[in-house]
Amino acid sequence: MHRGSSTEERRFAINFEAIVRRDHELAERLALPVGTDHLGRDAEGRTLRLWRGTWIDLDANAPAETGEPKRGASIRFGVGSGRALDAELARGESFTLWEPDPALLRLVLSRYDWSEAIESGRLEIVLGADLVRLARWGRTRRIVVDGATAHMRSHELRLLRGGARRPIAVFVEGRLLVDAISNALDRRGVDVYQLDVERLSREELDRALRVLAPRFAVAINEVSGVAEWTADADLPLVVWEIDPTTDEPRRLERRAPHARMYTYRRAHVEAYRRAGWSTVEHLPLAADPLARRPRHLLGPDRLRYRANVAFVGASMAEQANAHLERFAATLAKVRGERELEDDLAGLERVLTEQSKDLDRYLVPELLRRHLPAALDAWERSGATDRPDALVGEYAASLRRAAVIGAVAPFGARVWGDRGWVELLASAGVDARCYRGPAGNRDEIEKIYSGAIVNLDVGRLYQNDIATLRVFDVLACGGLCLTERNEEIESLFDVGTELDVYSNRDELLAKVAHHLDHPEHALAIGTRGRLAIQQRHSLDLRLDRLLAGIELRGSEPARAA
Repeated sequence: MHRGSSTEERRFAINFEAIVRRDHELAERLALPVGTDHLGRDAEGRTLRLWRGTWIDLDANAPAETGEPKRGASIRFGVGSGRALDAELARGESFTLWEPDPALLRLVLSRYDWSEAIESGRLEIVLGADLVRLARWGRTRRIVVDGATAHMRSHELRLLRGGARRPIAVFVEGRLLVDAISNALDRRGVDVYQLDVERLSREELDRALRVLAPRFAVAINEVSGVAEWTADADLPLVVWEIDPTTDEPRRLERRAPHARMYTYRRAHVEAYRRAGWSTVEHLPLAADPLARRPRHLLGPDRLRYRANVAFVGASMAEQANAHLERFAATLAKVRGERELEDDLAGLERVLTEQSKDLDRYLVPELLRRHLPAALDAWERSGATDRPDALVGEYAASLRRAAVIGAVAPFGARVWGDRGWVELLASAGVDARCYRGPAGNRDEIEKIYSGAIVNLDVGRLYQNDIATLRVFDVLACGGLCLTERNEEIESLFDVGTELDVYSNRDELLAKVAHHLDHPEHALAIGTRGRLAIQQRHSLDLRLDRLLAGIELRGSEPARAA
């Protein structure tokens, strides 16, 4: 149940009692356990919601409305901070409120007294997957969309407006590619409903499957327990691993015959098979050329986004330091405090030697050379993190800074997190090289379209993949200069659709060449976009992901 100040607890209790009297089943669902780590308040008391790594102010874009109340009950899509809805209820309006997040709903019910509206029926609350019932029964009603949270649930809004007449796919809440794949599914006549499987109770998740009756489930990266949960429901699951991890794949607790794992990295295929996945395939990343496209820059955009060399990506500074702390903490557990000082001295030698040669990934052999006893103890302990991956993240951050530092004299520009400020300073690079975060899809497309050379600097410890950045740059028609490896050479025609470098000297020579021949660079970028359209589009990858899954059939079940 909700916990807050005594005033908030009393207000929530009043609202909850009204819900019990009006809708006992909803009250039971609101009493189920749910994660709350994604909710907070700032110093001014504004309600914050964590979404895909960013804290969103739910009071933004939610002004209290004025004027005459609307006639008839409207559908309110998302409760937001509750402020706008409170003003509308105070004016006598009636709403059916849909909210997917029981934790947010509890929080708002502790801040506003809506008990009278609930008891009188002026405020009906529809939670989670019951959206399908609302979609079928309320198609002619006015929809009021919460401005602060609308972007989080655009696919569910499409489902609502379409009347839930199409097959439904459950998508595990995630970050990269979730929206792109959801839009591609929409083009195939499939609606998407996102489920926060890591915070919702198992009871609420099971109920969602009964109500939605989805054809299949999709997850970007493996999420603990999802394969077993969908296996219990006899629901096909497709997982596409697209991000690096520091630990070995989690072993499945039981068979999941309808779960298929697709991984961006060939080296992971055997590891997932050992973990119990019956179907594992390598599937390179992709881009959606219908969404990612070249931009013609004019006026202020041309001034801001034109660059000789551009890089968009994380500094990895904060994550790298956190990984080193985890490495040290694990060492302390598996070796004890007595050996820790010597082990950390060995780690320092590893980092020093790796930093002298950032064109090659040397961490595994250096760890074995300088910390052999520590590695043996680590392996015996059963720790799930891979020590080389934890240290490798730090080395990768150093290399990323070194590469940007090397091309800085060419007028390089960097977009990403604030960690770049300190990282570039440590590499002796002018702070003006950093241009801030690449805030949205449009801005990223402008950056990729505006640069003569778009640099790709992957993680040092996995120079055997084609990164998502490569596909996105090419989809925007930009020249991509990436690191040479077998995967890149198998997917693209090097020198025709993109270009590659193997070391620092070759990188500098290639950058200088393309800056001297910008028309040739543009022609390569144009052919790179054609390669995405013809061979590496998201729709083509989706053909692989959905192979054998029937997308036609009966409508989802009605809510119980």
